[in-house]
Amino acid sequence: MRFKLFTLSFLSAALFLGCGGDDGASQAAKFSQPLAVPPVLAPVRTNGVDLYDLTAAAGSRAFISDRPATPTYGYNGMGYLGPTIRLTRGQAARIAIHNQLPADPSQMGSMPDTVPGATSVHLHGLEVPDTADITPHGCCSPLAPGGSATGAVFTPDQPSATLWYHPHPHMDTGRQVYMGLGGLMILDDPADAALGLPSTYGVDDIPLIVQDRRFKADGSFDYLSQPKDMEGMMGDHILVNGVESPYKQVAATRVRLRLLNASNRRAYLFALSDGRAFQQIGTDGGLLPAPAPVTEVMVPAAGRAEIVVDFSGDSGRNLTFASRAFVEAPGRGDGDGASSTLKEGAPFPIMQFRVGAAVPSSSLPAKLATLPTLTTGLVTVTRLFDLERGADDTINAKLFDMNRVDEVVKAGAWEIWSVTNYAGDIAHPWHVHGIQFRVLDRSTGALAPNDQGWKDTVRIAPGETVRMLMHFDKQDGLYMYHCHILEHEDMGMMGQYMVKP
Repeated sequence: MRFKLFTLSFLSAALFLGCGGDDGASQAAKFSQPLAVPPVLAPVRTNGVDLYDLTAAAGSRAFISDRPATPTYGYNGMGYLGPTIRLTRGQAARIAIHNQLPADPSQMGSMPDTVPGATSVHLHGLEVPDTADITPHGCCSPLAPGGSATGAVFTPDQPSATLWYHPHPHMDTGRQVYMGLGGLMILDDPADAALGLPSTYGVDDIPLIVQDRRFKADGSFDYLSQPKDMEGMMGDHILVNGVESPYKQVAATRVRLRLLNASNRRAYLFALSDGRAFQQIGTDGGLLPAPAPVTEVMVPAAGRAEIVVDFSGDSGRNLTFASRAFVEAPGRGDGDGASSTLKEGAPFPIMQFRVGAAVPSSSLPAKLATLPTLTTGLVTVTRLFDLERGADDTINAKLFDMNRVDEVVKAGAWEIWSVTNYAGDIAHPWHVHGIQFRVLDRSTGALAPNDQGWKDTVRIAPGETVRMLMHFDKQDGLYMYHCHILEHEDMGMMGQYMVKP
């Protein structure tokens, strides 16, 4: 049973400006650890197909200096998170998973009715047949401890993008992600090399996997210890690539940041501490038509954004990357699931950039990508989805049932999906498996640049309706749609759609 505790806390809309752009001595201790950059997983090519092997296992990591090491999960011996998978458009690939997770259901307070230690892998953002996920339909046939499985061969045919992978076992997804399972997945399109974008991985093309975590005194993760946690886990320690408040040495040049919000619930309003503008170049599923100058970008849980920051005039400076203050909706507070001292929408620093010597870089091109014109002339079906209308954790008044297909879609169809959030004071990040869609409009106003490209996850504020244009031209089989607050998903805020001829 989920407990609703309504607390309206009116947050300041003031911006977090750090120390005016330069971090003084008071910040030196906070940003004391270097940013870790996940290694790239090398595939094994056999008969023209690239095989990427992932092994999920328990580990440990010392996140906080004055506490014992934290029991964790990770892939391929990393202890926490996993390696970056780099796919190439047009190159056949498949993913294999080996489950070495413990079978003890008491560890970290696993939810009831789960298969102890069972896991799966969802390829978040890829437009592929349902069998490409490691187990059928991602969440519905988890792999038991000691088992191995290999997904079907798939050939990516979509724009270059920053994607990710994570487990999806029903009723245990939130815990497994919180323990550390997840990793970046980059899809490269060789044609984009001509754009001249920053592309040296870990140097001027930097992945930033941002998460919030809460810890117990013994160093372990504090997961689902409060009734409010069922509204989505909120933490007061901010990790980037598994490191709390790190710093990254960069050259005084243009730097590309691949932002992945891998938190269970928290949204981030990313910005630089001195309020400077930067260029957004990509959304969840690919590049924008042109660079968009912005001073902030809102990224919901599971969402991504690509930005380019020009550090060319900043040699010798230290700059803070932060999350600015925001509210869920006008006149509302931070949501009744804010079980952390760091509330949803509160401003806080995330990491520091230490800018070194100048390195030449080319300017960004005026044109990045060609996106199809937004037109509804081919739409044959409009589907309505109501979130939490009259009942907690429901979509269209129904809880998830893996034996029920909620929507049947004709292959090749154009549809509009209209999603309305009836929750009183909490935004829902809406995610659809197996497809990249386009946001048509929001009932609350104009679209930000992060709404205007290819999307698979979109934030829907309290009382808001968002309409999406869907083209089911690459889908085959059974897929999920759900709220990507992982505790909501685990409690049944999820449905299934079937694509067939």
